[in-house]
Amino acid sequence: VSEIGISSHDAIGRLQLEKLRTQYRQEASWVDPTEIKNSGLKNALNDLYRPKASIGSGSSADALRVELFQPGRHVGYKLHETKVRNYEKGLYELLKKDVLNAHERMIAENVRLDLLDAMGEKLWYSQTNIPKF
Repeated sequence: VSEIGISSHDAIGRLQLEKLRTQYRQEASWVDPTEIKNSGLKNALNDLYRPKASIGSGSSADALRVELFQPGRHVGYKLHETKVRNYEKGLYELLKKDVLNAHERMIAENVRLDLLDAMGEKLWYSQTNIPKF
């Protein structure tokens, strides 16, 4: 982190770091399902992300952001609020079981935080951006 000029030792630096993490979560096209061994997590990510989608990163979280920002607009064939809520709870339960390796845990935590952010659960550092479409 110090190589990009952000220090996590003070409040302003911590806020900048969390904003950067939020930005990376919202651009989560870096998630490579082939690196994931846990079948529950792999299935969740396969359902939550659509490769080559035209809205945001192709995530259900981005679809929900658009639907909340533009009431009445559907992304795809259904609304995403229930799906996002269910997967957030599922990822929370999966993380509690402690069956993921460190890499999988990082992915699950980041995806869960993105789902919470999309639902409007404002984390202290949240800076939700409406995805490009």
